[in-house]
Amino acid sequence: KDICSRLNDIIALRTKLHGNQDEQTILANALLAACYRVVGKYDAALNIIVQCQALTEAIILPQYQSRPTEDINGLGLFAAVAEEHARVLIAKKGSYTSNNSN
Repeated sequence: KDICSRLNDIIALRTKLHGNQDEQTILANALLAACYRVVGKYDAALNIIVQCQALTEAIILPQYQSRPTEDINGLGLFAAVAEEHARVLIAKKGSYTSNNSN
């Protein structure tokens, strides 16, 4: 098995133990998306990171609506997931552009 498959297996077990809305599980999935991005599996990376972003938004949005001026838990996680989402999109676009320029 390649490293992405092994990491995916580990995260699947973690998800069973802690659930998919656990912040550390979301972060682990974002790292899995980064792994897929690095090896050029952009569609897999994008699918995972989109799910991470939706879960992160579901965590912080209710907090923000009830306390818009206070420190919100999960903003660092949201920022990390959003950054990886951007990296995946840029890498996918760069791959598409270089494949079509030949």
